[in-house]
Amino acid sequence: VLQNVKITNPFGRKVQLKPASSKPDIFGFSKSSSKNNTPGSHRFIELEAHETVSVELWHLPLSVEQTVEAQLRLTSENAGEWIYKVKGEGSTPEVLPPVEIRCPIHAKSPGIMFFRSPFTVGVDVHLSLVDRNGKALHSRKAVFALTSSNSSSQKAGRSSRRRVKAKGTYQIPFIFKPTTMVDHYAEVHVRVTDKITFRLPIIGRTQAAQHDVFYIKTQARNQKTQVLELELGGLEHRSGEGFEEFRHEINYPEENKKSAIFEQVQRLLKTCLEVKLLDTRLEAPANTLRLEVKFEPLRAVSTHCNVIVFKKSGGCWNFTLDLKASNPDVDDVIKIHASPGSSKSVAFALNNMLEGPAKFKAYFSKDTPIEFFVSPSTGFLRPEGEEPTTIV
Repeated sequence: VLQNVKITNPFGRKVQLKPASSKPDIFGFSKSSSKNNTPGSHRFIELEAHETVSVELWHLPLSVEQTVEAQLRLTSENAGEWIYKVKGEGSTPEVLPPVEIRCPIHAKSPGIMFFRSPFTVGVDVHLSLVDRNGKALHSRKAVFALTSSNSSSQKAGRSSRRRVKAKGTYQIPFIFKPTTMVDHYAEVHVRVTDKITFRLPIIGRTQAAQHDVFYIKTQARNQKTQVLELELGGLEHRSGEGFEEFRHEINYPEENKKSAIFEQVQRLLKTCLEVKLLDTRLEAPANTLRLEVKFEPLRAVSTHCNVIVFKKSGGCWNFTLDLKASNPDVDDVIKIHASPGSSKSVAFALNNMLEGPAKFKAYFSKDTPIEFFVSPSTGFLRPEGEEPTTIV
């Protein structure tokens, strides 16, 4: 827990304040209170002449529903000291954001979650895996199970005690092995004391074993519209309402995700690919959805993306769209005539067909005679409606 307080230097000179706490494991000043980034600088807080700064106070409760008091001081050899009397009370930790994992039905997928200890001292933690109702998962038939960690073995799903160092991060590996086309939920409980337990949820999404690929081909600057029939193998109607509801999302290629090429392909797909689920509801025993795909690339490209179809009552299906666009037709034929020893030029104007300006590079192919050149070779194309760029 953080709280800001303002302090003012009443003197016409710089002062340096040394922080201290009567209970340093529970209350203190945040390192971010220091403007100096040199090693060890968090031990002092510097104020320029007549400067007012905001200082962070932190409280890390080690117990629940128990009020703790302490005294915080900021001391200077030539400017006196600031004294703060603080008190705090711990509350039950909130449920942490869930970790999501997907796995084909009747398969097994490993996962990992992280417990980041907020405590400034090492603590012993007790790990256990429970279902939505808080019941311990011990059965071999359970779809989730804890696995060994940090070279220490434990029986899958059994509770165990581990030591986590001060402010340390502890890895908690687990496995997900679904047998039905539904979503599954469990929680890893990290118990520090009888009243302090951290809850780390896991959402397991069962994925159909099938992986169909659809091929979409067109020529750049042409639109290809295609309606695909997605057969949902293994679909189980479980909603109890006589129908199932569906939604979809698009996943872009994961390989080289941090590369510039990935970003370019992702931007390209977002501008030239439109996917719409024509059927969002199926009545039993139907198991086929229609998906409309509109592909209108502006340049040649060969890539793919995944369409994930989610069933509201649980389970998902993965379909791959293999996208290919061949080179476009020639835009125009430029004819230029010049007498020997003279030069001639032809100029034409271009705008960017998309919103906003766009960088361009103009050049002749490598087999072009050296007598030809183009200007400018680089620049920006303004969008439609603005003054075009002249290419000579």
